[in-house]
Amino acid sequence: MLFPAVECRAAAPPHVYKGEGAKVKVGAAWNVFDGEELLEYSIRSVMEVTHYRVAIYQTTSYFGSRCSSTLLKTLKGLVEAGLLHEIHEYDAKRNIEPSEKRRMTSIKATSMDLGGARPEQVGYQFIHEVNKRELGRQLCL
Repeated sequence: MLFPAVECRAAAPPHVYKGEGAKVKVGAAWNVFDGEELLEYSIRSVMEVTHYRVAIYQTTSYFGSRCSSTLLKTLKGLVEAGLLHEIHEYDAKRNIEPSEKRRMTSIKATSMDLGGARPEQVGYQFIHEVNKRELGRQLCL
């Protein structure tokens, strides 16, 4: 099942808010490799409460599998229909060095947060998933 990562952003700095009338905008991002047949229904379920919707997709899995032949056509159709505002391809081919994993991991993260591992030991799939979520968050800002 596809569940969107939802990002809320303020339309003005928090110190400007004076109670009622404050405007908050909500963005949603989907991380898609397969299951695109469910994506439209997932998007429609949050349409009324989101202001910006993006999909980050991969054409090749972490293990070398190709996406379905209909993924790009489906995503482009959702953009044309106005259900998505933007699609962005994520390339997970890049190898992530241990020093970069350390840099990309919060200094506050404990080994418990990382499944019992040190940042250098975390699998590249985990780092890529975090990167895709951050990319989706930034696209919604």
